[in-house]
Amino acid sequence: MKKDGIEVYKYSTTEESLSHSGPNQCFCDEVDDNEYQCPVNGLVDLEPCFKAPVLMSNPHFYLGDEEILDYVQGLKPERHLHESFVLIEPKTATPLQGAKRTQMNIEVKRFDQFPFLNNVSEGIFPILWIEESVDLPQNLVNFLSDSFQQIAILDYIQWILIGRLATESCEFSIRQFSTNCNIRLYTMDFNCRRNTSDVDRFCVGNVAGKVIVLS
Repeated sequence: MKKDGIEVYKYSTTEESLSHSGPNQCFCDEVDDNEYQCPVNGLVDLEPCFKAPVLMSNPHFYLGDEEILDYVQGLKPERHLHESFVLIEPKTATPLQGAKRTQMNIEVKRFDQFPFLNNVSEGIFPILWIEESVDLPQNLVNFLSDSFQQIAILDYIQWILIGRLATESCEFSIRQFSTNCNIRLYTMDFNCRRNTSDVDRFCVGNVAGKVIVLS
């Protein structure tokens, strides 16, 4: 893809980023040997790291399981608004644009010890989401674009010079060959005699021929 006319690579979050299968399983609670208790896909439990009952996700539960979206009304996950990504120019590894977007959530549960929580519906409740983004200043983008255009022009000039050099080398070789090649022209008279068996098979009478010798 291109950003401001510059070819870039895009790296972004995928469904596997917050999935609990494969290598991400080690972030779940191990309740028994090779048995893990994990939240639904799209959520990461931060309690083991921060000692706080917080679940992290993409904003609006983007790329999360559908069951998470049913708990709260008004959520509308969209890729261009809620994904984390970075755009990198591959030749210089210059980041042109990037955004890190995360959402903090808590799990709402019923507790018999607290009467005011007896009737709450259980689910994942979003608290807030944070976005950190960066864009390369336009003057640096223009400088990068102009530099690539100059490199492209120099690349064309390089092949033109190589072609010109090859052509001149061929012309020089041909001229050298013509100068060093002496052409001598001989005129020979063949007097074909019938008593010469080798000649009798090819000629009769007097034949004039020309032989060109290259030396």
